[in-house]
Amino acid sequence: MPVSPPGSPDAPPPPPSSVNMATPHVSVMMSQDDVVMKKFGLSQDQLARAKVLRQMGVTEDDLQIAGQILSLMPPEPEKGMSDKAEVLMGYDSTRLNREKALRMLGVSEEELDVENEKILGSLGVDGRKRSFRLGRSVSAPLFTQGSKRGSWFSRKSSGGYHAGVQVEGGRKRGSSVMSNINSAFEGWNCTSAFGAVDEKEVEIAELKATSAQKDATIDVLRERLTRFMKENKELKAKLKEKEEAEEVAAATAADEGFKGWFGK
Repeated sequence: MPVSPPGSPDAPPPPPSSVNMATPHVSVMMSQDDVVMKKFGLSQDQLARAKVLRQMGVTEDDLQIAGQILSLMPPEPEKGMSDKAEVLMGYDSTRLNREKALRMLGVSEEELDVENEKILGSLGVDGRKRSFRLGRSVSAPLFTQGSKRGSWFSRKSSGGYHAGVQVEGGRKRGSSVMSNINSAFEGWNCTSAFGAVDEKEVEIAELKATSAQKDATIDVLRERLTRFMKENKELKAKLKEKEEAEEVAAATAADEGFKGWFGK
C-alpha cells in the first residue's frame, strides 16, 4: 500500500505526542507557573508568596487581621528606668512616685505644705497655745516645715519641747501621741488622706480600663479571624472543586478533539 508523503491531503494525522496536537492557544512549552502568572498577572515573587500562603492555609486578609492584633498588643515596658532615676536622684521608690505625682499635678512641695496646713487648721489643729503632759506650754505653730523636707516635726531646737516631742541637738527623742502623729504624717499626701482621689490610683484605673478595652478589641478581632479562616477554608474547597471540574472538562474536550482527529 503506497504511503502518502507528509503534508499531503491524504496523509494520516500526526501522533498525539506531537507539538502540533497541543491545546489551541496554549504552548506545551509553558509551565503551570507561567500559565498562572500570565492568567492572573502575577510576578514570580508574588506567585512564590501565594504558594507559601496557600501551603500555610493563610490568606492576605488573615495577615492583615494578625497585623491589627499585634498593633493592639501593649508594648514591653522599658526596664530599669525607675532604678536609674532612684540612683541618680537619691530617691527611694516611694519618694520617686511622690515626685512623679506632684510633677504630673503641677504642684510643688511648698504648695502642698500650705494646703496641708489649711486642712489641718480646718480640723482644729492650729497654732494655739496647748499644754502637753510633758508639762510645758508650746506657743509655736504645731506643724512647721523643718530642715528635713516632708517632715512636720523636724525643726531643730537647743533642748526643750516642740510639738510634744523633746528635741536635743536637732534629734527627736521620747515617745508621745504627737510623735505617733509625726510618724503617720511622714511623706503624707493630702490628696489621699481625706478621701480625695489618689492620682496614682486614677492612673492605674485608666491603665486597667485601656487594657480591658484592648482585650475586648482583640477578642473581637480574634473572632473575626476565626470566621474569616472558616470562610477561607470553605472557599478553598469550592475553588478546588471548580478546578477539578475544569480539569475534567478540559480532559473531556481533549479526548473529543483526539477522537475528531482520528475519526476523519
